[in-house]
Amino acid sequence: MYIGMARKPRIHAPGSIRHLISRGNSHQDIFEAAEEFLEFTASFGEAAKKGGMQPLSLTLMPNHWHALVKEGPIPIGEVLQSVLTKFAMRSNRRNGRDGHLFQGRYKAYLIDSDAKAKEVFRYIHKNPLRAKLVEDVSQWPWSSHREYAGLEPETTVSTAFLLSLFADDKPTAQKRYLEFMKQDSPKGVRPDMVPALDALARQVEQYEAFPPGTLSGDGGDSEIRRARHRFIRLAVKAGVRPVDIAAYLHI
Repeated sequence: MYIGMARKPRIHAPGSIRHLISRGNSHQDIFEAAEEFLEFTASFGEAAKKGGMQPLSLTLMPNHWHALVKEGPIPIGEVLQSVLTKFAMRSNRRNGRDGHLFQGRYKAYLIDSDAKAKEVFRYIHKNPLRAKLVEDVSQWPWSSHREYAGLEPETTVSTAFLLSLFADDKPTAQKRYLEFMKQDSPKGVRPDMVPALDALARQVEQYEAFPPGTLSGDGGDSEIRRARHRFIRLAVKAGVRPVDIAAYLHI
């Protein structure tokens, strides 16, 4: 996480795993009808196939979407540009809107370990449950969870890689995946965000000459509380949701 620096260009790394996120501008809804969920899913899949990008997981929420993908020979930005632009234009015409549909450019977080891939995978599929849109993740139709659970044929994503992280044979992998989905993320924070928050916490603690872990919790003297507030301000400025900051700090 870099504070107060110019936006860095995307790094194209074929074969790398990325967590993609895009939100509606000012938190407005992106998908307002079932046909829009279907249209985006189909367009995303077609563009991915043409660009050699492999979708591994996908969840569409009313005002944002998440995907886990394996980058191909064409940069992700080029793959997504036509998808997001065309969808936004059609959506604006259909719903009588002007201006930007999406909030800035999409986010793309590098997933650098199998353990992190599993955590992000679970986070993506549990989004509808956390938002209280459903009582069970299998009830949300706009997610690849049902494909991983064996409830629908594999059409939206490729399940082989992520299932292989649970077991070599598919039936056992699906069973272990479903057991994994019943558990919660250890920190309750979006998994790919933890390393950036760790780095920011270390910066603040080192600046204040505090030992590692000082910022966690809501206690401490006035100097610790001021440092914690500084960390919170910087994290919010970097776009981290307050709920994730609170979960990270255990407050």
